[in-house]
Amino acid sequence: MKRKSCNLLLTCLLLHVNLLTINAQFTDDFSDGDFTSSPAWSGDNSLFVVDANQLRSNSPGAAVYYLSTPSTIASDAQWEFSIDFQLSTSGANYADVYLMSDNADLNLTSNGYYIKIGGTPDEISLYKVVSGTRTLLIDGTDGTINSSSSNIFNIRVKRTVSNDWTLDIDDGATGSYVTDGSINDNSVTSSTHFGISINQSSAAGAVNGHYFDNFSVGNIPVDITPPSLVSATATSFTEVDVVFNEAVDLTSAQLSANYSADGGLGNPSSALVDGADPTLVHLSFSTPFVNGQTYSLSVSNIEDLAGNAMSLTNEDFMYFLPDNPSYREVVINELLPDPTPQIGLLDAEYVELFNATTSKYFDLSGWVITDGTSSGTIDSYPLGPGEYVILVATGDVPNFSPIWPNVVGVTSFPSLNNAGENVSLMDAGSNLVDEVNYTDSWYQDASKEDGGWSLEQINPDLPCSSSANWRASEGVDGGTPGDVNSVYNNDPDTTSPNLNVVTVLDNLTLLAHFSEEVVGPGAFSVAPSISVSSVTVSASNPLNVVISLGAALDTGTIYTATVSGTSDCSGNVLSSDEVQFILPHLPKKRDLIINEVLFNPFTGGSDFVEAYNNSPRYIDVYGFYLADFSSDTISNAKFVDENFIV
Repeated sequence: MKRKSCNLLLTCLLLHVNLLTINAQFTDDFSDGDFTSSPAWSGDNSLFVVDANQLRSNSPGAAVYYLSTPSTIASDAQWEFSIDFQLSTSGANYADVYLMSDNADLNLTSNGYYIKIGGTPDEISLYKVVSGTRTLLIDGTDGTINSSSSNIFNIRVKRTVSNDWTLDIDDGATGSYVTDGSINDNSVTSSTHFGISINQSSAAGAVNGHYFDNFSVGNIPVDITPPSLVSATATSFTEVDVVFNEAVDLTSAQLSANYSADGGLGNPSSALVDGADPTLVHLSFSTPFVNGQTYSLSVSNIEDLAGNAMSLTNEDFMYFLPDNPSYREVVINELLPDPTPQIGLLDAEYVELFNATTSKYFDLSGWVITDGTSSGTIDSYPLGPGEYVILVATGDVPNFSPIWPNVVGVTSFPSLNNAGENVSLMDAGSNLVDEVNYTDSWYQDASKEDGGWSLEQINPDLPCSSSANWRASEGVDGGTPGDVNSVYNNDPDTTSPNLNVVTVLDNLTLLAHFSEEVVGPGAFSVAPSISVSSVTVSASNPLNVVISLGAALDTGTIYTATVSGTSDCSGNVLSSDEVQFILPHLPKKRDLIINEVLFNPFTGGSDFVEAYNNSPRYIDVYGFYLADFSSDTISNAKFVDENFIV
């Protein structure tokens, strides 16, 4: 009989403990559409309903009403739930979620803890009630509940066996909690119920506006997951900040042997956990980092506060001290103004930049790409020597990055004109870094002007960029974004410009046309002797130099223009060159006559008309035209659009 009694007593004790455990832990997401079972909530049942798998208030007017469910957990406890208050909270509109209460009727609670949601400060706070006296423990952030239509939060409260309380808030229910406060308190050590109490005013906006869901009450989950390495960032030429995904153990995290970096750095000379952020460790190395070099940091055996140790993990970091760019140290190297019809590239405009230096590093943060009408700001991007980066509209980055990882977004990316425009690149200090004044003639291939092909720079090392240094891409996809250009050729330019022709614009102005674009106009003289008052490179076409004379030219006189010192973009200087020119006469009737006509050529031949100067005067045929003339009507006119002296 004694043995039976003992067994019966032991069975009863175990049953009692199990019942306590069952009452201490519960979850409810109301997916069964019922709050009266599994678990059973009771109280002012008529003033609550389950709406779309959420517990919702259902009071038609002002009232104080509650629901509670048995719960005895009081230590090593975690309470979690979500809310959506579709109303403006106030001193008359709030809710108390009782984590612990000594009474099923929450209105009669003498001892317990609860979360107050709303109230005059519109906050989420932790209170205790002891012998009926309520005391604020964790004062939440004022104005947390700040919408009149939807306030969605996940709320989590923990109480450890050491009576340390923390209040965590997830604004917007994103899955990311932020601790809103912590405190140590052991005023109440037992509970019988968990529940919700709503204080609702007569305001119409509060009716049916309280939603609760995803209740979970139980022990604090046991942490068996080791910490993971989030990032490693160089903060100076000898220091690296290492961030973990959770607070780390002080002893293991401050052991230098648990860290090692390649590139000759070895173990850090010190490792120090940040005093304010236990997820952050500051490492100091004895050997300075090389600017722009990427290092691999190895981390192992770091423990979290639960004693879980991480295995070997590697993370790259780079010390990067940006240089200030000089003109054309970063060049606009490729453009796609017209992406359609597509050849093989994405249907989006882009600009490629190239770091033309061999040793400099640039941070593109705050740099600007502009066409003069609109400007786009470039996001942060480290551009090392000899590296390429593709600039695209910020919204196009997700489309480019899987194909070309060296892409960076530009807010308000300027639309590139198909026919051409001036595109400028400026650094964060508004200093001009490069500019390209392209036209569709730069393709040098009529079949590619209509779209789908990029414009590529031939030699990015030249000190300036002009039409002769650009042409259409020869890449199979229509372009080579983020890579060496298909037309790349860095052979040095050692040829000086030549003077091709001098055209008379009027009796005081000449236009000298060179074999390539020039940057220095050189020195001009005119014989028979006429003074030269000024010489300037044409702003619209750097192949030309405009010469202003100090005296008027004589009609019909053959002059010789001599030039020296004209320089091109690569610094090649013309030693000397000369050409003849003349200010032509205005023609008189029959000075220029039709002298021969071929109107029926052999197969493959061409029609022609020969004109003959039947006068002793020089005549420029520019602006003349041939046309049909019938019934006093001129038609089918063909103009001569070049200067030609006969």
